[in-house]
Amino acid sequence: MSKLLTISQNQMESLLRLPLGVVSGSDATRPETAYVEVECEGKQLRARGTNTEVEIAASDTLENKAASKNVRFFVPAKKTVDILRHLPEDGEVELHLSEKSLLMKCLKNKYQLSLLHSPEDLGKEPAEGGRESDGQVVFFSSFQPTWQFRVSHHQLIHLLRSTYFSMASNDPRYFLNAALFEMSSESIRVVATDGHRLAQATLEGSFGVPLDPPPDLQSKNSLAQLIVPRKAVLEMRRLLEVGVEGDATITCGENLFQVDIGGRARLTTRLIDGRYPNYRAVFPQATDKTLVCDRQHLLGSCMRAVSVSDSTPMLQFHLSEAEDLRITSEDGSKNASEVFFDGSYTGARMEIAFRGNYLTDVLGALSGDSVKISAKDGTSSVLIEDLDRSDATYLVMPLKI
Repeated sequence: MSKLLTISQNQMESLLRLPLGVVSGSDATRPETAYVEVECEGKQLRARGTNTEVEIAASDTLENKAASKNVRFFVPAKKTVDILRHLPEDGEVELHLSEKSLLMKCLKNKYQLSLLHSPEDLGKEPAEGGRESDGQVVFFSSFQPTWQFRVSHHQLIHLLRSTYFSMASNDPRYFLNAALFEMSSESIRVVATDGHRLAQATLEGSFGVPLDPPPDLQSKNSLAQLIVPRKAVLEMRRLLEVGVEGDATITCGENLFQVDIGGRARLTTRLIDGRYPNYRAVFPQATDKTLVCDRQHLLGSCMRAVSVSDSTPMLQFHLSEAEDLRITSEDGSKNASEVFFDGSYTGARMEIAFRGNYLTDVLGALSGDSVKISAKDGTSSVLIEDLDRSDATYLVMPLKI
């Protein structure tokens, strides 16, 4: 068993954690997708994992000497990260490689892990095509991009934080278990809905151009409408939030969507083939009832109102120009609350109810000081806007009282 390289515990754990999200919950009937590919080439170390629908690849430069040889091998992802997590943060880890196993040494500790396959020289190309067969992990092949967009780290994470919670999770309408990326050379918009609430966030500016546009996408104002699966959206957000720095480059083509963050992490996924709902048609055209509040104050009032319940209760708003504004809530066990709050309401007297977390999710996603809620009546969808910035808007359907 020959020594391959020496690496710090922190560097190796940080690298392997990046693709962990797509392999740790892999299908038990496909045990090979619980492995992550590790590739050593000089001082470059790469890790790549997939669940056959979403793939994450990460890379880093070795802080110590280069690897003794250029090689790729597959190790069990979660088990390897668990071992690294319990080693000293300032520890040095030696990797020793044989035909069947990887030996990790740190201080006097030794851990031997079985490999999925015998190590392969980098002269051999891995299988391609996005599917696995005969126990082989197969990654997405390279593709011909048609559009490319560049967006800053904080802009992309703002788009995702503003919308991700409105995606459905297990809806038979598969296109709702996703987010719509509506992109042009001058704007990027992300839309998510589960049929009961809708979130949209928009960035205006110069972001990208078509690289090789098909005939119907030649105009300057043409849109690329991409339905990105829920898992890919959540993993994209995770990569941005765990500290992968750098601006993002979004590339799409051949029914694939790829985002590269600072050259350190790259996510690739298949797009959902379908037609996203016409979200523009559901926005209310005429509203004559308006509630304006301090956002943090309203969020705190809602949280106090739902605190009596062990489940997700209904929040019922009692709104009147002549009376104090209040929220009441009651669950199936007859636990009840009544909370008064400050705000400015204009319009006829109205009682309207919402599912508690639908409202608190929106209020938590907004960042401004003041929020505006506009309604037509107690049964139609309400429009929620941040008065301090106009790049995100929300719709929430009320519940029947």
